[in-house]
Amino acid sequence: MALPQLLANLTMFQAVPDIANVDVVYWTLWVEMRFYLLILLLTWIGMTRARVMAGLWIWLGLAFAVQAGLVPGVADLVVQSEFAHYFIAGMALFLLYKFGLNPQIALLVPAGALTYPLYLLHAHIGFIVFARLGTAVDAHVLLCGLIVVMLGAAYVMHRFVERPLAPALKRLLSPRPAAPVLDVLVAGQPTR
Repeated sequence: MALPQLLANLTMFQAVPDIANVDVVYWTLWVEMRFYLLILLLTWIGMTRARVMAGLWIWLGLAFAVQAGLVPGVADLVVQSEFAHYFIAGMALFLLYKFGLNPQIALLVPAGALTYPLYLLHAHIGFIVFARLGTAVDAHVLLCGLIVVMLGAAYVMHRFVERPLAPALKRLLSPRPAAPVLDVLVAGQPTR
């Protein structure tokens, strides 16, 4: 791996200049970055339940229009018709959970917590296990066993790494209150 490739991957925009991914699962980063830009736009507009729902229906319509060739293909840079349904479904499920329209959706929250650790773990470990055991173990048994092991590993990572570190990371990344000396300099008197 060359240093320029590594540096490009650190930006998470390596797909734009078509630089190879450091990890096979990083193909998703360009897709995710465009999704986050859409969320940023929604945030600037002001996210309400009605606006998000309208946005989801518009997005679904645009995805259909892109796939049907009714709008120029360049629109797919924003619409992401190949992946839009995943984002739309995820946002719709969150709305159902958030606003209590379906209590069964709450069961999906713990599963959702495992998605990021599973994303990080599954590819290389899966490739190695299939390469080493693929000819010795029935493919269906191996696949089912690997799914169970990967979900278990994702749970362990979430429970014993992510959850304990989250509060410390939030404190570290949160804006800090101004020092009292700065308050005196700015306001002319100390705050209590």
